[in-house]
Amino acid sequence: MRRRGSIREFVSHFIVLAIFATFLYFINDLLTSRPELSDINWLRNIFYLALAVFAVMFLIFLRQVFSNYALERYDPGSPDSLRRLSRLRRFKLPRKYIHSQENWQEPLEDIKQFYFDKDYQIVRSDYFDYVFEREQNSLIPRRKRNFKRSFVFYHPMLNVLIVDQKLKQAERWIDHYWDQAASERNFFIFITDMENFEEISSAGAGVVNFLGTMKQGSLYPVLIDLDGARYFFPLDVTMLKRRDRLAYYFQRLLIKRLVLKKAKKQLAMASAGNDMPAHLENFQESPNEIENDGEKS
Repeated sequence: MRRRGSIREFVSHFIVLAIFATFLYFINDLLTSRPELSDINWLRNIFYLALAVFAVMFLIFLRQVFSNYALERYDPGSPDSLRRLSRLRRFKLPRKYIHSQENWQEPLEDIKQFYFDKDYQIVRSDYFDYVFEREQNSLIPRRKRNFKRSFVFYHPMLNVLIVDQKLKQAERWIDHYWDQAASERNFFIFITDMENFEEISSAGAGVVNFLGTMKQGSLYPVLIDLDGARYFFPLDVTMLKRRDRLAYYFQRLLIKRLVLKKAKKQLAMASAGNDMPAHLENFQESPNEIENDGEKS
């Protein structure tokens, strides 16, 4: 669903392209049917130039078509907006992975092992389940150590307020430790197995709308919805540096592959009648000094 203005722009641009394409077709037909005209170089060059202009206009048209819906700000409190968000296929995993929590019951441990395999180390945290850090190697000498960092947080009843709170806590964490452990790229993984499609959609809207820019560094969240087989991530990354976007896209793809691989494996084990480990225990938030300082200010 699009706004009226978007539909009007779509139709007007499509009409202009159709007229332009028709004009090019008749010109090309005229040049090919009359050899005396096709031998004139400047006429042929004008036709090629017009064809190049049409190609550029067509690419711009495609970009506008996709960006019109991609950059929509989804309202976590609007049922219509959440329905539009839920219909986007880019956030959906295969339907066979719906209710993955029934079979894949230890996602935190698998994600933990994923980062251990990549030489990340755990940093103590009282308000995230895990914070993983790895020193970033650089050919250019730096004045201070630079790290790659990933936050992992599971909540059995996730909502947009918790998502917003945790993202702000992560931002304060990054700022607090910037002088001793700077981290320009920070990845955040939310996990939930709550059986409430609308509530998780609202939390997903908080992730999708997140721009990722900060005073220092950047932050890129994803949300894994085990019950609804969905994988949310920010859509508007235009404010991030290009090299950071590529790094985030790659890590997002790796985490998605991990989710699909583990869910597929556990699904196969469940189908074979194997017993599964116990459910994840609910993780409770604990107070922290950084958060309290932020609330007082």
